[in-house]
Amino acid sequence: MSLKDAFVSLKKGIADISSVEVQTFTGDLSTVITDSNGESVLDWENLLQNAKSDTQGSITLMASSKYDFDGDAQLLINPAITPDMREAHDAAVSAGLEVRQGLVDAFYDLIDVS
Repeated sequence: MSLKDAFVSLKKGIADISSVEVQTFTGDLSTVITDSNGESVLDWENLLQNAKSDTQGSITLMASSKYDFDGDAQLLINPAITPDMREAHDAAVSAGLEVRQGLVDAFYDLIDVS
């Protein structure tokens, strides 16, 4: 792979590694999630978006964390968060940061940065 190809790959991956964002919700939602065949599916990308129109219940944002590649961070912690929810949120953030570091390391290996 040429250096140019490596930088093209890096450019495509920048959107995925530029920030790590985790949101933790609590609540009770009652909705039916089905595909075009009527089969039950869980699509995390569209779950909250699609649930707005025909959902009964409520959700509350308990924590939101965004860590930019340059080290800047934005945090919101609901004062009502439980220790278990905070632990789960922090674990998700750690996992996201580890995945991002793995992607960065893979790109460095791709372009043979030593």
